[in-house]
Amino acid sequence: MADFNGPSISSVVSGIDVGVLTITWQTSEPATSIVRYGTNSSNLNLGVTNLALVTSHVVKLTGLIPGRTYFYLIVSGDAAGNTTTNNNSGAYYTFTGWPRDGAAGGCL
Repeated sequence: MADFNGPSISSVVSGIDVGVLTITWQTSEPATSIVRYGTNSSNLNLGVTNLALVTSHVVKLTGLIPGRTYFYLIVSGDAAGNTTTNNNSGAYYTFTGWPRDGAAGGCL
């Protein structure tokens, strides 16, 4: 039976620790892990890609500008090449960059 559907994405969570933002999510089938992000929701010009096919996804973002708001979306693709994008229903996920010492900033 051919697979024409992308994986379902669920349980998107982000957290920050010592200047590193960690984004996690689950997929309904083994899939790649891609996060596209940037400081402008109309230009997500940064990205992290992991081509390993997994169902529990973990992506870490570093080098963030303290106090700057970032927008991001998630893309996961299965072995058949079907992709699903989760952009938080068009609102995009957001977080604020923290300095490495964790002294200021925040994460949404």
